Amino acid sequence: MTTPPSQPPGSQPPWPPQQPGEPGPPGTPAPQPGPYPAPGAAGYGHPRPGPPGPPPYPGQPGPPPWGMPPEPQKTNGLAVGSLVAAVLFMIPVALILGIIALVQLNSRPGRGKGLAVAGVVLASLELVVLSVAVPVALFASDEGRPTASSPEERESGRQKDGGDSGGGENGPGDGRKPAEGETIQVFDLSVGDCFESGKLEDFAEEEGGEQTTVTLVSCEDPHESEVFGSLEVEGYTEFPGDEVMAEIASTECAALMQPYVIDTWAQPLDMYFFHPVKQGWRFGDREVLCFFAGTGGSELTGSVRADATGYDARQLRFLELTAPVEATWVAEPVAEDHTLHQEWAGRLAEEMEQYAAALRAESWDPEVAGLVTALADVREESARQWRRAAAAGEDTYPQHYDEGAAAYGFEEEFAVREALQLATGE
Repeated sequence: MTTPPSQPPGSQPPWPPQQPGEPGPPGTPAPQPGPYPAPGAAGYGHPRPGPPGPPPYPGQPGPPPWGMPPEPQKTNGLAVGSLVAAVLFMIPVALILGIIALVQLNSRPGRGKGLAVAGVVLASLELVVLSVAVPVALFASDEGRPTASSPEERESGRQKDGGDSGGGENGPGDGRKPAEGETIQVFDLSVGDCFESGKLEDFAEEEGGEQTTVTLVSCEDPHESEVFGSLEVEGYTEFPGDEVMAEIASTECAALMQPYVIDTWAQPLDMYFFHPVKQGWRFGDREVLCFFAGTGGSELTGSVRADATGYDARQLRFLELTAPVEATWVAEPVAEDHTLHQEWAGRLAEEMEQYAAALRAESWDPEVAGLVTALADVREESARQWRRAAAAGEDTYPQHYDEGAAAYGFEEEFAVREALQLATGE
């Protein structure tokens, strides 16, 4: 797993666009480009790290000790080397040296045939044991890891557990209590784990990187990052490339932000992810891990997971209706592919239209109803601009993008949030 090109969403409010040249409401930072690995990088990383794979054989096989042919009747040095290599578990070296020694001993006098045979047999047995032990070990390490959500759950951006602490795909992990300072492989992280990467700032500045391990820490202590979602990449027989993987990860992770964090305006967070890279894909890595970090390099204290009991029914309903629009906005493509941007603009327009209709269909208290209607009006206007952007060529797309962003309705949503006593990003 790793994290190539992707646009980690900004933080705080739903990263709403603002009028060109006009400052946004208090506490609303402009969207920041996110860390994603450069195309072609291999590994399991932040957002692109070192790829998981079968454990390496102990020791590194070096070139076979080719030398002058052994004197007749002397012990064949390669036969000795084969047995020694087998004892040291250097399977490839033992097999190569043993076979070469047997060929040499069959063509000219010398001793050591028994040593060569012993080295080859021992190495072969070790190879059989390893072929069984590695898959078993990998299977065992996967038990307890969060499984992928169903397509229906990912489409809605919510898990069946409703955000409680009972586990599940978007739950608090596998229940293990991390040892502070424990170093683990990136692909061993679980939902709910808190960790330090030591490279987040570098990734943000360099737009990507690779990472194989992280330091697991307690979520109760100040920490850099927290895993909030997990999913499996499906539908590809071959590795689709870093850019495609990053777009998948960005879209799916954005949809999983809620209900882990019920209100994305409540605290300044940036979204990142780990996703598979080519080398890890060959070994069966298909998992994307989504995680939060504090905006601007700030540390997180305590889990960012929200408790739904702190919200009333009106607040939860408004946040539920708002989530799909925010998730789509956050998943804006970073690749310079006009078709991708057109598709994204079309999805955003559709989400805004559905959002406006859902707002109008709800029964709101009198002090909120008028504000909600104003928000629905502005979202419908924004949707019209995004529809035009979805059909626009590269030359006119920026114009419709700016008009759609300007009509996003940040001020109107701010007013509704105040009336509902929700966070306003201040």
